[in-house]
Amino acid sequence: IKQNSGVFIDILDTGIGIEPENLGNVMSPFFKVDNSSTTSYGGAGLGLAVAKQLIELHQGKISISSKVGKGTVVRIFIPTEAQNENGQDRSIEPEFIQISA
Repeated sequence: IKQNSGVFIDILDTGIGIEPENLGNVMSPFFKVDNSSTTSYGGAGLGLAVAKQLIELHQGKISISSKVGKGTVVRIFIPTEAQNENGQDRSIEPEFIQISA
């Protein structure tokens, strides 16, 4: 894969952030930062685990960084030039779209 021959997607939030000791676990299935029964945050702890598997199936990468009290950034890279398991080219031509809020 050529360096940077792909699409980067950054997802940013301004939520509560994730403690440094939990960052290594957030992409594990069923991991929840707050497992208390009184949490106001729902979910099964599968979102990032499923996303990671799908991204890696496309030979992509996902990373996460966070600051407590500031928020979290999830960065995704999906290559546009890649090879399948037989070494055959499976490149795609990127399309550019603009999303406005």
